Amino acid sequence: MVSLWDMMSLIAWAAGMGGALAAARLEGGGVTRYGLGTSIGFGLGGLALMALRRAGEAVFRTLPRDGASEKAPLRLKLIYLVSFVWPLPSTMLGLWVTQGLLRFMDT
Repeated sequence: MVSLWDMMSLIAWAAGMGGALAAARLEGGGVTRYGLGTSIGFGLGGLALMALRRAGEAVFRTLPRDGASEKAPLRLKLIYLVSFVWPLPSTMLGLWVTQGLLRFMDT
């Protein structure tokens, strides 16, 4: 069974990949551009995934073990909010980095 946290982490990875592939398409497509976009997308998506997972581990480590509290701590709510917002900067970073590299290679 996949938890919401795992699913949001994978979406953060896919967002970086999507931004990089969108940049390759915007720059004209082609095997070389899509290959570069894929490799950059894997790298930036992986970094976005690692950053989100490390932030989550830091928050989850501070939660009480018994889980008997009636109300969820604020830091738990915030880390889930961050996980929902994190794909947007991940997408934009993948788009801008790939587009910049592709334009640099064309000159």
